Amino acid sequence: MDEIVKVIKVYAADPATQLTKGKYTVTMGDSTTTISANPNTDEQALKTEVEKSIPNYATTGTKSKKWGKDGIKSDIKAEIEVLEDGGTKVTYSPVKFDNYMKSGEAGTDTSK
Repeated sequence: MDEIVKVIKVYAADPATQLTKGKYTVTMGDSTTTISANPNTDEQALKTEVEKSIPNYATTGTKSKKWGKDGIKSDIKAEIEVLEDGGTKVTYSPVKFDNYMKSGEAGTDTSK
């Protein structure tokens, strides 16, 4: 998830691409990852850019069960808001995943 979000942030900040202002959502499920966007955005161009950096991203899935309630697997999401100037704001869900990403410990198991 982190790598996909990084690609989107870089793509949004690049003056040559001018990614349309709006909200983009990355949803990672059990065995697939999807990218969607609100109307009037560059969804297909963004998917193409992510595919260049992360081939076969769409077949990536979560492995951890720790994000869902009571140890049940849950989809994880990143909502990336692209601002007028190319800046971005990112919100993750569910809350356990958001806290993990905000902790700066992504990639390290902090649940112990």
